[in-house]
Amino acid sequence: MSPIRIQLGGTSPDLRTAVLAAVAGQPDLLLVADTADEMDTLLEAGNCHADVVVVDLTDGTLPAMAERLVDEYPQLAVLGVDLAAGTGAVYRLRPYLDRFRDVAVIGLAATIRRGAAGTERDD
Repeated sequence: MSPIRIQLGGTSPDLRTAVLAAVAGQPDLLLVADTADEMDTLLEAGNCHADVVVVDLTDGTLPAMAERLVDEYPQLAVLGVDLAAGTGAVYRLRPYLDRFRDVAVIGLAATIRRGAAGTERDD
């Protein structure tokens, strides 16, 4: 089975550090892109063939680009994480929003796997 391809979508330094720590040593998780802002994230999503784009949640809300990402790339899941609150959400083109609690750096790898579950990849 091919690894889950992850793109960081203009994340805060804390979330970036947490994701890097979470995927380190995980053979089934592969960071394929680290974009600086929304525009770069939207442009790169098609090029890097990510399965999951990780973004910051703001007050429990996904950024506006989440909807655009799944509209343009229906196989993609957008995983929003609020490290301070310990919460997150997965957005997919079903449309389906799956909220979860108790997000912590130690469990972030499992959260990314959960976000990618059900996505189809062309290998």
